[in-house]
Amino acid sequence: MVCPYCGKTESKVVDSRLAKDGITIRRHRQCLACSDRFTTYESTQEHLLPFLIVKNTGQGATIPNLRTMLSIISSTLTMLSEETEKLIDKVDKVEKTQVAKQSKRTAASNKIAPAKNKSGSLTSIDRHIQPPEEGIIEEGLDLNEAVKDYEKGLILEALEKTDWVKAKAARLLHINRTTLVEKIKYKKLTQAASP
Repeated sequence: MVCPYCGKTESKVVDSRLAKDGITIRRHRQCLACSDRFTTYESTQEHLLPFLIVKNTGQGATIPNLRTMLSIISSTLTMLSEETEKLIDKVDKVEKTQVAKQSKRTAASNKIAPAKNKSGSLTSIDRHIQPPEEGIIEEGLDLNEAVKDYEKGLILEALEKTDWVKAKAARLLHINRTTLVEKIKYKKLTQAASP
């Protein structure tokens, strides 16, 4: 250090303390040429306070300087970035799987839904939905019986189309298989009962 009084560079440290900011070191020096005293404030990496980190095991370890601490932070951030990318990849795979499943469900429901054939005429299930051509006759119509007959006709038609495979017929009718089985028992439908 250069003496501010005589300009000589040789001096000795009389006292050394940490400054109030916790980073800078305040040193009282005495010039070897003129014996005058002066104060210097030094701040280099070698004089920084060590950092204390806690390891995964719970034990503490000191890190000697800022450069080491920054390298640890940098490697930790890199590791976190890699883990984040892995998580993003997993989320993307899950989303793609869900989209594919939804597409399959949509395609399956489109196949099941009644539609017009190429000639433009209604399918047989659609014809069931149409009201009778003669309408309500003068004597009246028992609505409950008409609904039961209509339901029975739809169930029989779905069973015939699926060769009496109840699960497939239930999907055609958009009802639960158990519900279909109960309706078959209640209506006493058998394969021989189909026309």
